[in-house]
Amino acid sequence: MPILWGIRISILIFILIVVKSALDQRGLIPSWVFGWISDDPQIREFEFSLIFFGCFGLWLIVKLAKLGALGDVTKTMFDGILSTFSFLSPKGHSSK
Repeated sequence: MPILWGIRISILIFILIVVKSALDQRGLIPSWVFGWISDDPQIREFEFSLIFFGCFGLWLIVKLAKLGALGDVTKTMFDGILSTFSFLSPKGHSSK
């Protein structure tokens, strides 16, 4: 199933890029929406790296919290938050 999720996410990203470029050509996207992206290649590379490493760091913290490596309190809080979302619970452990 993870492969199907990857395919779906890739298709969604492709559709979003096509829609963004179509709306941008027609002038329907305000300049402030993507105005934070610089025209300078060095600054753009830095911004991309900052976003990439920030997302990776967030992913790592969530993984550590799931494993309980950040303490029992964090694991208990994380499990409590996830239990409120029924679509995130494993199929064998339905809350119904």
